[in-house]
Amino acid sequence: MASKKTAIRFMRRLGDNLLSGLRLAFFQRVKPKQFSISLDQAMGLVLAAAALGVITDLVPLGLGADFNVYALPSTAFDLALAITAAYIIAKIQKKPSIVLALFVIILSAAPVFSVLVMVWSFVTQAAASMLWVTGRKLIFASYYLILAWYLAVVFRAIRLLVSTHLLRVTGLAMVYAGVTLLPMFLIPKQDFWQPHYDDHSNYTKVNAEDVFYAQDALLDAALQGLLPSRRGVSDLYFVGFGSYSAQDVFMREIHSIRKLFDERFDTRDRSVALINNAITAVDTPIASRTNLSRTLHHLGSIMHPEEDVLFLYLTSHGSSNHLLSVDFWPLPLNEMSPAQLKQALDESGIKWRVIVISACYSGGFIERLKDDHTVVMTSAGADKQSFGCASGNDYTYFGQALFDQELRAGYSFVQAFNGAAKALAEREKKEGLDASGPQMYAAPALVQKLGLMEKRLARSAPTPSVSARDR
Repeated sequence: MASKKTAIRFMRRLGDNLLSGLRLAFFQRVKPKQFSISLDQAMGLVLAAAALGVITDLVPLGLGADFNVYALPSTAFDLALAITAAYIIAKIQKKPSIVLALFVIILSAAPVFSVLVMVWSFVTQAAASMLWVTGRKLIFASYYLILAWYLAVVFRAIRLLVSTHLLRVTGLAMVYAGVTLLPMFLIPKQDFWQPHYDDHSNYTKVNAEDVFYAQDALLDAALQGLLPSRRGVSDLYFVGFGSYSAQDVFMREIHSIRKLFDERFDTRDRSVALINNAITAVDTPIASRTNLSRTLHHLGSIMHPEEDVLFLYLTSHGSSNHLLSVDFWPLPLNEMSPAQLKQALDESGIKWRVIVISACYSGGFIERLKDDHTVVMTSAGADKQSFGCASGNDYTYFGQALFDQELRAGYSFVQAFNGAAKALAEREKKEGLDASGPQMYAAPALVQKLGLMEKRLARSAPTPSVSARDR
């Protein structure tokens, strides 16, 4: 009976703390004695905050989300910062007794902001889909109002415990904010739930050492089957590089585009696929910088330098500092920069190049890759994101517009890009997405050369393949 009464008393006091925290957050009159200050209550509030975090992080994603165990140390770090901030304020005021009290009072109000951020996320996302870019930026900037609200609550909590003038209380609130909030801008917060991606159970079957040592044989087999240049014919050679293993869309895209080129652009026995994916690890060379360099070097040895053209398609994720993700867990692969891609191309000796990159921020590659013999197309501007990399997709948005739509109907790469850019802009506007801003640099000499190739391909006119939309 005693333990039951103790539990009931604990829960009643926890409820009183949360109610007082609610009043504090909404600027209602509240007194320090309305809070129950104890280690038990501190632990109860910690567990309540964690439980609420689990719920509010799950709601936007739904029951199919994956639990993120790394949120546990992230949450513990946040709590450690809160205790540290309370300790520093107590030292400044020379009042050791307020450490636990300040921690409990602020934590009692914290659930208000957990729920508020969740609700406001829904509101801003819904509003963003109906507004232009400037409006969306203003909407998302409203989160700073929530931050200001939180700081006002911290100010009230400190003022409950510290009898001093308002300027000093403001200074103490700034100290608390500096200790607890600034590190969060530097160390991204981990949510308790993450979107569910493809089932990666296949990755448990990937033996990194076996895959690594199989590369020589796999790449040699892929390259030795390539046909050499034909005299008097401007041949096109295709290389597909799908370098992000965790989402199958990149693998599917490379397979589909290679098939399209083999059927419509006369690259059969002149095409190579480099793919990072557990499904293809046993029979396809991986997409690594080394394999790409070796592939380009081999092509340079069998292509006619003046007649033949390379079509290189790279699809993956990209970063704002213009690095292309090259990822195949558990292999430790290196990302690719514009300079490294340029070096591999130059060392291959291949003169005529059509390079297409589908990745966020891919426009940052153009300046380094362009020359008098190159066409470079990217799915996004240097400071823009691109879309459509969901695991279940057959193509990225850009890949679908350029290849599955435009290049199934025509042979001109330049015209196809222009058509794809227009279709992409319309789709992104319809879906409320920021414009990705595809970019193209086209060297006139290569555009003229491609025009002759396009006429040859159009004359041969193979039967069009079925698009992903019609399958």
